[in-house]
Amino acid sequence: MEQTVVSLFTSPTCPFCPAAKKVVDEIKQEREDVVVKEFNSATPEGREESQKRGILSVPTIFVEGPSHPETLGFQGAPSKKRLLQAIDISQGKESLPEKTSFGSKIKGIFG
Repeated sequence: MEQTVVSLFTSPTCPFCPAAKKVVDEIKQEREDVVVKEFNSATPEGREESQKRGILSVPTIFVEGPSHPETLGFQGAPSKKRLLQAIDISQGKESLPEKTSFGSKIKGIFG
């Protein structure tokens, strides 16, 4: 079974990181097809990986799966539903939603 890697970047002083960690931990308990890697910015390893990935704020979550060529990501704590959707996209079970902008909606209405 191919697995999706969920990378969670946190800081011990971040007030929003516990919520992100809770969502990731719940999914880790429920899904055997998910591997979680946690990086704490207070550790040398966490700082190094954060710098490699260009992390500027925490919490940040990256989702990398076998069936989607791009890394999906979240800044802040996503809902469990949104994180599960990203995992399913990474595994090819769902498609990435089309991006729509306000301008494209107006063009569709008027033109």
